[in-house]
Amino acid sequence: MKIIFLSVAMLFFASCVGAPARDKSDQKLVPFDIKYSSIIKGVVSCSDIQNVKVVAMRQVKGEWRFADYATPFDDGSFYLFVRSGQFLVFAFNDVNGNNVFDENEPASYYNFGNPVEVRSGMIIMDIEIKIGENSITQRQGLDLNRHENYTYGMKKPKPGTVVTMNSELFLEKDKFGRWYPVEMFKHTPANVYFLEPYDENRIPILFVHGIWGTPNDFQYFVSNIDRTKYQIWFYHYPTGLRLKPLAEILYRRMEELHKKYGFEKLVLTAHSMGGLVSRAYLNKYIERKEADYIKLYVTLSTPWDGSELSQRGVRRSPFLIPGWQDVATGSGYIEDLRKVKLPETIPFYLFFSFSGNSTINRDSDDGVISIRSQLSYHFQDQAEKVFGSYEDHVSILHDEWTFDKYSKLLEETFFTQKIEDPEGIEDPVKIEESGEIEGQEEPEELEEIEEIEVPKDSG
Repeated sequence: MKIIFLSVAMLFFASCVGAPARDKSDQKLVPFDIKYSSIIKGVVSCSDIQNVKVVAMRQVKGEWRFADYATPFDDGSFYLFVRSGQFLVFAFNDVNGNNVFDENEPASYYNFGNPVEVRSGMIIMDIEIKIGENSITQRQGLDLNRHENYTYGMKKPKPGTVVTMNSELFLEKDKFGRWYPVEMFKHTPANVYFLEPYDENRIPILFVHGIWGTPNDFQYFVSNIDRTKYQIWFYHYPTGLRLKPLAEILYRRMEELHKKYGFEKLVLTAHSMGGLVSRAYLNKYIERKEADYIKLYVTLSTPWDGSELSQRGVRRSPFLIPGWQDVATGSGYIEDLRKVKLPETIPFYLFFSFSGNSTINRDSDDGVISIRSQLSYHFQDQAEKVFGSYEDHVSILHDEWTFDKYSKLLEETFFTQKIEDPEGIEDPVKIEESGEIEGQEEPEELEEIEEIEVPKDSG
C-alpha cells in the first residue's frame, strides 16, 4: 500500500470564497469540497466483476458508518472519495444485483479488516482486495440504495485520449482545479491527452502546465511547432493536488502509453510548477531504468528552490494548505528532487524569466517566482545551457524569442548537428546577495535578447 498526500485548496483566493474550517480530528485543512477531501484508489479481483461493489466505512464515535461505495471499472480498478478518519474497506459480489449485501454473497475485507487511516488531503493508492480471500458477516444487510454513490458517472482515465485545444476538459480550471480538485478528479482525472491520434513517424512533445494552468497555456508553442515532425501531448491535472501523487500518476500514464506504442523518443517540456511535477516523474523514470525514451528536457520559469510566498503562507496562514508545502522554499518535496541527478543521456535546458517588479518576493523576480529560485545552483548545474528571457512568469509562454530558442533545441536534438551558439553577452548573469541581476540590461526590443550562459561554479 502506498500513501500519498494531496492538496485541496489555494491560499490567496480563500477570502473570495470564505475561509475553510479545520478538521479537529487531525488539525488538517478541510478543503472546499468538504465532504470529499481524500481519495482511496485500488483494484478488486473477482470472476464476476460487473456485480462487485466496494465500500468504505468510517469510524465515528466508536461506530462504523457508511462513507462511500463504488462500482469498479471493467479492469477491477476503483476510486472512493472520503474525508479524514479511520476506514474499513471491503468488497462484495452483489450476485442478485439488488445493491444490498445479502447473506451468502461472497465478500472480502482489505487487509483482513484492519482499519486504514486517512487524514485530510491524503491519497491512498494500490489497495488490493481479492473477493473470497476472507469472509465477512458483520456488514451483511447494508443497503447501498439508501446511500449516495459519489463516484457514479466517473469514467476510467484513458491515456492518449484525443482532444482539441478548446476542449471543455481544459476549461474547468476556475471551477474545479483551484478549489475542488477532488471534484475535478472525478470529472477530469489527471491524464495524458493527445491532440491527434498517435503517429509513429512523429516525435511526441509532452507539455506539463503549472499551477492553475491548462494545456491552453502552451497555445503559442503548439501553434508554431512543426507538426509534420512532432505530435503534441499534454499532462492535464487538478492543480490543487499535492505534487507527489501528480508525478506518480504521470509516471503510470506514460508507462502505459509506452507499453502500448513503444515510442523511442520524447520531449518533456514544463512550465512553472509543472517543472517540479515533471522532475519527480523524471527521477522515477531514471531510477527504474526500464526505458530510455526521454531525449530532451526543457523547463520554463520553474521555482527550483521553491516559492517564498508559499513558505510564508505555510508558516503564517491560519489555515494549513497542504499543497503549498511542496512548493515552499526548503520543502521536503524539493529536497527529494535533488537526490537524483540527470544522466548525460537526457540533455536539460533551463529557461528563466526576469521581467517582474512585484513586492511579493524579497529578491528580483518575474512577477511571481524569484530569479534566485529559478536559477537554483543545484539544478542549474545539471543544465546544458541556461536561457534568460526578459518576460514575466506568464508571457514567457507567448514570447517569440523564447520559442525560437526552444525550436532550435528541437532541431539540434533530432534533425541537425548542433547549431553554433549565437554570440552571448560579455558579462554572464550573476546573482548577488541582493538578488539583482548583473551583466544584462533590459533590452529595448525583445528580438535583441541574447542567450545567457550562467556560471555553474558560483555559490
